[in-house]
Amino acid sequence: ADPLAAGIVESLERPGRHITGVSNALPIPAILAYVRQVAPTCRRLGVISNPAEVNSEVTVTQLLAACRDSGPAIERVSVASSSEVLEAAQHLAGRVDGFLMINDNSVASAFESLRRVAVERRIPLFATDRAYVERGALGGVSIDFAALGEQAADMAVRVLNGEDPGRIPIETFSRFTAYLNPAAARTQGLAVPAAALPGLVIVDTPAQP
Repeated sequence: ADPLAAGIVESLERPGRHITGVSNALPIPAILAYVRQVAPTCRRLGVISNPAEVNSEVTVTQLLAACRDSGPAIERVSVASSSEVLEAAQHLAGRVDGFLMINDNSVASAFESLRRVAVERRIPLFATDRAYVERGALGGVSIDFAALGEQAADMAVRVLNGEDPGRIPIETFSRFTAYLNPAAARTQGLAVPAAALPGLVIVDTPAQP
């Protein structure tokens, strides 16, 4: 998500080290706009993350900055491994109006634990990857990974044609889609306003207990 913060490149404009590519940084403003659109009464979002993961730390920092003035407030719990996600979700359940699952491998590995808490406590669970919306998150803004691959492939062609990858600026992917899983929304206690539905791609998967 942030190759500079991860120490992979020397700069985004001139990455060096024979490296270039496409960053899949999350569109924080679009994600927060989605939450406000679909769940307008959500005032506090619970975020679980592993501080050892650079990508998720960058995302948490961006979320806190973006929410500082206009909300929703972010309630963050740190975990050291996927085995701690269930307890973290249970801790947050009485304190937040929604969960936001960011790009964190520890949380992804324990998605089912987080989803079950969302259903049991009827707390909306937002995700940033369509795959998790299909698995039971109620919705979210997700990268189009096929389009991301095409963009990266275009850059690879430039390298194959003789350009030095270290001189090709890092690109940031900017095509995202907003999804909604109505069955999951119902099990998590959210009645999505009719005005929020236009423009959302519906993911029609059965509700899970």
